[in-house]
Amino acid sequence: MVKENTTSHAFFFTVIFMTSVVVITIVGYFIFLPKTAPKLITVAVLPFDAPEEFPTHLTSSFPEHITELVAASRDVYVVDYAAAEEAVALEHRSRGFRNELGTTHIVDGSFEVSVEQQDAWILKMRLIDVSKDVWKLKWEEKFAHPELSVLEIRNLIVINVAEKLYDNTIPDPSSDGLDSVTLEQYLLALAEYREYSSLEPAMKLVYRKEHASPYMSELLKKMLPDAPMSWRKEWVELALSNNSNYYSTQVTQAQLKYEERKNLVTYLREMTFLAGQFPNSSAVGELAILYFDLGWFEDAQDLLLRWAQIRPRSSKPALAIAFNRFRRDDLKGVEEALEIARLRDKDNKLVDRYRALYEWKVKGKELNTEDLDYLIWIERFENKDFSPSDPEWNSYVEDLSCVAQVELRLYLNIHDYIFDSIDCNDNRLWLQPPPWWAEDDPKWIAFREDSRYVGWIETKGVRSDVLKVLEPVNVKELFAPRRKVLNSDGG
Repeated sequence: MVKENTTSHAFFFTVIFMTSVVVITIVGYFIFLPKTAPKLITVAVLPFDAPEEFPTHLTSSFPEHITELVAASRDVYVVDYAAAEEAVALEHRSRGFRNELGTTHIVDGSFEVSVEQQDAWILKMRLIDVSKDVWKLKWEEKFAHPELSVLEIRNLIVINVAEKLYDNTIPDPSSDGLDSVTLEQYLLALAEYREYSSLEPAMKLVYRKEHASPYMSELLKKMLPDAPMSWRKEWVELALSNNSNYYSTQVTQAQLKYEERKNLVTYLREMTFLAGQFPNSSAVGELAILYFDLGWFEDAQDLLLRWAQIRPRSSKPALAIAFNRFRRDDLKGVEEALEIARLRDKDNKLVDRYRALYEWKVKGKELNTEDLDYLIWIERFENKDFSPSDPEWNSYVEDLSCVAQVELRLYLNIHDYIFDSIDCNDNRLWLQPPPWWAEDDPKWIAFREDSRYVGWIETKGVRSDVLKVLEPVNVKELFAPRRKVLNSDGG
């Protein structure tokens, strides 16, 4: 009898124990797992809907700024705002956000204007899971202004998006130290810059010292990309004095330091850190090009694919992928990437140029200039109808980017200007031949064997002893998710 009772009790406690394990497992799966397990989430913040004549600094600049804050995430892919705008502009021609942007989630907003009170409005925000055919609403909330300032609404939106995506790598938006007036001034300046060809209205807002912010400093960089080094350094110092953690300015600072000091080891280390810490930033593209220049084509491919995912409608990553695949002898992949670049930017002369050069250099077809001046000069050189002293040539080439100037002069076999006269800085290393050139191309060999070449690349920080110590990091590990359990307060 005692033995039967003992057996019954043991069975009872075993059932209780197993039930507890099952319950804890279920609770952990639905509550803790989403907060700790890596997820392949790609999110886009869309332009906000509003009645006509509603201020564009709220319908366009505001969501762009929110994108900028969410993009500080370490674990979530964030699509650049320009791509989101383009996708929305497609309207009935769109194939859906999953196809146009590769997103799993979208953030959208719509303004309702009060008819009773001037400058009063309600912003309805939503986070939607679009990864399946049937969309799922993840979060919805309304924010009333002027009860809440634009700054307070901004902070609440970013905090809620981070919590609903179970992402604690997005910094607290209030940590940037902005006040509401400064934020609105920045949004107004951004709207002026985006809408008008003249920079004067935006510049008047940007240069008000009482409204200085890291965002204003980065806007200055966009407005005046060719500004003197001293100006750009001043903007960086101002931005970092306001917010030392602002990732866009950290990338700019690393670029300026390399441009000034030409320390390739430091530049590679800093850009690697920034790309790993802020994998939605421009550091990813910069690091990808650096890897390509150093001949690390396999690792460069992973970086380029990440860059393409956060810039899903830009032809630049697609072209860079094509160039990299050519170095890996993947001609089928080259043609696929060129077609993607064409589809992303149908009226882009740079895409047309490289497609025509590919058909000519690789496939042996006749060079199709299609009224592209760049190709016309190459055609003239090939037909022995070119002179470097031609005033028309000199006028044309001076307006090209640094990369295009070097590349075109390589096509035209003009080495003297590259080594002795070119007066611009492109942060490119020129260890690889131009796109579609083979390593044993006679023009490339002649360029590399020129006695001035070694000294020229040394001005870019490239020395044989430096190259020996450089090595790539494992890109998959660089971007590996580092999720931790969210605190109850979302921190």
